[in-house]
Amino acid sequence: MDSEDAGETEKVTGEKLKCGYLDHSMPDGHLVCNGEDINSTCWTVCIEGYEKENALIGNFKCEENGEWNGERTMCIRKDCGSLDQVVKTFS
Repeated sequence: MDSEDAGETEKVTGEKLKCGYLDHSMPDGHLVCNGEDINSTCWTVCIEGYEKENALIGNFKCEENGEWNGERTMCIRKDCGSLDQVVKTFS
């Protein structure tokens, strides 16, 4: 597998079917995975000050066919509201 295919699913043959490496890199966040075995999961974690663009996606599951199932999301800067709103809150 060459480096261009690093995020693609790589099926591992042998005793157990596994999902291959899932590319963890993304701007302002990363994926955290608990393995590559069937039923393993990965989820999106954003750095401080950022949140998932779509809270409903960004999780992956290693399916019984050895394929990752899920949809990527991006980490975007949190909207903290306008400065006027913050000042009024503390007045």
